[in-house]
Amino acid sequence: MTPAGRSLFGSAFVALVAVLSGCGNGDLDGAKLSREIENGLKRQNKVRKVEVKCPAKIERKARSTFSCPFVTERATGTIRAVQQDDEGSVRWQVDAKSVRPL
Repeated sequence: MTPAGRSLFGSAFVALVAVLSGCGNGDLDGAKLSREIENGLKRQNKVRKVEVKCPAKIERKARSTFSCPFVTERATGTIRAVQQDDEGSVRWQVDAKSVRPL
């Protein structure tokens, strides 16, 4: 990773737990999770423009993982997410190896 990529996220690591309400069929709402991650990246990394694209519907399943690509005004990369339980708790972090400066 280049110095610019490292400085974008400091250690290039963000981890939060978000509890999300599900869609009608019990899936997680990917659009809502995307917004939660966008807000977290904005707050913690002082970026203004962030776009995160998680899958639209994510099956609720404890310990399942999924990825969400992101783009900011300075970099692109991937968010790695893990469902902590089947109640909608999700822990996510920036995959440091995926961060590429623009």
